[in-house]
Amino acid sequence: MQSDFGGSVVRAGVTAEHERVVASVLGAVDGAPAYARVDLVDTDGELHQLELELIEPELFFQIAPEAADRLADRLVDLVLSG
Repeated sequence: MQSDFGGSVVRAGVTAEHERVVASVLGAVDGAPAYARVDLVDTDGELHQLELELIEPELFFQIAPEAADRLADRLVDLVLSG
């Protein structure tokens, strides 16, 4: 965990530009992943992708508790569809 090394996790606001960049990144992925985290950095007003996580040992439910229900719903959909 990042906190083991002095880091912290905070929930950030999402802008329309964030959503546009994330949609572009996820558009390059085959299929619709059950989970994805796209890490972005703002460099002089331009967003750049740092990392794309499609698996994650730390799902950050303590930061976004509603994400647990969304992930559970997505997993149920995947199981029932296939």
